[in-house]
Amino acid sequence: MRIALVVKSLVGGGAEKVLVLLAKGFQAKGHDVYVITMSGKQSDVYTLSAGINRIDIAKDISKSNPILKNWSLINALRSAVKLSEPDVIVSFVHLVNVRTIVALFGVDIPIVVSEHTDSRLARLPFFWRVMRRLVYPFANMLVCVSEGVAKGFSWSKNLQVIYNPIELPSNRNINKKPSVEVKLLGGMGRFHYAKGFDLLIDAFGKISDMYPHCNLIIYGDGAERRSLEQKVRELDLNHRISLPGFTCNPGEGLSELDLFVVSSRWEGFCLVLVEALAQGVPCISFNCPSGPSEIIKNDYNGCLIESNDVEALADSISLLINDVNRRESYIKNGYETVGKFGLDEIVEQWEILLHSLMSSNYRF
Repeated sequence: MRIALVVKSLVGGGAEKVLVLLAKGFQAKGHDVYVITMSGKQSDVYTLSAGINRIDIAKDISKSNPILKNWSLINALRSAVKLSEPDVIVSFVHLVNVRTIVALFGVDIPIVVSEHTDSRLARLPFFWRVMRRLVYPFANMLVCVSEGVAKGFSWSKNLQVIYNPIELPSNRNINKKPSVEVKLLGGMGRFHYAKGFDLLIDAFGKISDMYPHCNLIIYGDGAERRSLEQKVRELDLNHRISLPGFTCNPGEGLSELDLFVVSSRWEGFCLVLVEALAQGVPCISFNCPSGPSEIIKNDYNGCLIESNDVEALADSISLLINDVNRRESYIKNGYETVGKFGLDEIVEQWEILLHSLMSSNYRF
């Protein structure tokens, strides 16, 4: 099977990481994989596996005005798809999805569009919301990365949930024991309002005097860096909280943590939460829409708490700092949880879907 994967860029986002993993997984199963991007290789953070074909159309996109930009992008995308001659196309994220469908009107190739955010909270501008509702019915399938994301597309006739994959660490120690003393808490993700890192900093500030041996590290970058740095200064915690930037190797950063915290206001799936479980790190998460409650069973493989409740977050961190047995239980049960998110398992689900669409070539 020849598969074309379409995405805006390979910058450091969750959807882009998923595309790179799926491309690797498809290739490992013997499929011919093409990746079509729109923003130029100079913006890449993630690297495709050797042997995966890359077509970048950035040079063919007009910079003069929005109308010409979209027109040239659509024409360039259509040409790139024809060049790759795929059996099936998978597009990633709303704006790219809309453009891909429009670009391929009249082209008899099955199209799958994937949604990675909760559309009820991550609201698009009115024009793009209308376009999405108008053109999605011309795709063959809408894949959502969680049941929560799927709820925002209840109007879609053909919809399937396939969770995001992770590469399970080859050196996992399923008998890992937690450190008796918790020294490092962590978060990871894009510095955006949705990720709620300001809430995590506030929660840490409430308990920092109680646990002077604990520090907080938040990996990532983005538009809210300055405001987060300002909050750290206001709490006088520069010596206790670090924001080292984006990491291309999240597993390495996660493995150093004694506790991992998800403080998001909303998610699509929360891939990093699964990655933390796979690294044997006890996890605490807000029960935000969407994703964490589909990954964490409260007080079994992690701790789920009321969304946006800073006091509850601080209390939960304190509870786990003082309860090594609970942390050990979370680690053990977390290892048992993550298998269903493994790359091989998820790629198999994608293969079943794509083969079924190719055989039926049905459009909804």
